[in-house]
Amino acid sequence: GVAQVVPVADVARLPLAWAAAGPVDAVSISNVASPRVGETVEALVDAAWPGVRVDQVASEAARCGVVNGYREPATLGTDRWMAAIGAHRLFPDRSVLICSFGTATTIDLVVTESPCGEARSTFVGGLILPGLTAMRAVLTASTARLPLADGVVRDFADRTVDAIASGVLAAQSGAVALAVRDARSRLAALPRPAPLLCVMTGGATASIVTDPAALAVETVVVQDLVLDGLQAVAFDPAAAVRERSRLAAT
Repeated sequence: GVAQVVPVADVARLPLAWAAAGPVDAVSISNVASPRVGETVEALVDAAWPGVRVDQVASEAARCGVVNGYREPATLGTDRWMAAIGAHRLFPDRSVLICSFGTATTIDLVVTESPCGEARSTFVGGLILPGLTAMRAVLTASTARLPLADGVVRDFADRTVDAIASGVLAAQSGAVALAVRDARSRLAALPRPAPLLCVMTGGATASIVTDPAALAVETVVVQDLVLDGLQAVAFDPAAAVRERSRLAAT
């Protein structure tokens, strides 16, 4: 199906997005907003499809062919974990740098290698920084004379709004370029690494990456990468999920 974005503040509108879905067997949720948001979504699901099973996915030590290399695997955000699984599902023979541009920008590395002829993939870790909108908002909130307005990206901008737009984009693009460099360095130290692929995802992707060729690495855009991972986990019979407690009414 087609993904539909509903802001967290408007989560009660979700039933409108589900109107044409028809009956379902189960619902899987990856929630990094807050427990209250998760509870609200579960209640809406229960109202739309009474009694349907609802699973809250969790970050694990390993799932769907990916080993979680986080120091404490359970503390990895499920959105990043689902994106890693989704990237591996789509590109199982590549090492993948996942660049996700949303409220926050996350840049994560999944390394695939074949040390003994059998491929293995590991989520290594990554970077988290404020997204485009968050960066602009921080500038406006911290400095009264800086406007919160759209600008045009220019080299050495001669207007404040353009300087902000250019600086924020440079920070995001620079983080990606640095991550590409570091990923290459890490892969070069391995005996049999899979070649690197840069996967861009998230609502702000088009604003961030205006010239993927400048990164000098093969780049693809996958808009719903988290949903790809969520689907992979949902159909994995061995998936460990936290099944929600039934509401008192059920």
